[in-house]
Amino acid sequence: MKVEDMVINPITGEVDLDMFRAVAGFSEGGQSLKDSLEIDKPRRTPNHPSSSHVVKTMVDGKEKMIRFGEQGAKTNQSAKQRKAFKDRHAKNIAKGKSSAAYWADKVKWKAAEGGHVYDPDRIKQRAAQFTAEIDMEANNG
Repeated sequence: MKVEDMVINPITGEVDLDMFRAVAGFSEGGQSLKDSLEIDKPRRTPNHPSSSHVVKTMVDGKEKMIRFGEQGAKTNQSAKQRKAFKDRHAKNIAKGKSSAAYWADKVKWKAAEGGHVYDPDRIKQRAAQFTAEIDMEANNG
């Protein structure tokens, strides 16, 4: 175990091997990450150096582990950003479950319920409406 891989228990201040195993991708009984994943159930990988998610899928009858998504990237903030991603990666998304682009599209780039996600212009518009409503109430009261 390398020093940078050690997980320090915040309560005791000692190296915690159980937390290390969980962070390193091992489940109970020393299973590997690939063995612990369910097929077609994406999972976040917050401690992976570059990829934010992993999924195990079947390709040509064999299990394949696919890592996808950039760690720390700001994704899915506007319809324009979603469209740009889908246009840029359309050919790879069309390959299906065997491509990282398919899983990124499905997990990181799907539209939020209600049809919108973080949109700075929309927030400014709502703030202006809210301010106008408060001003109207103040003038009437």
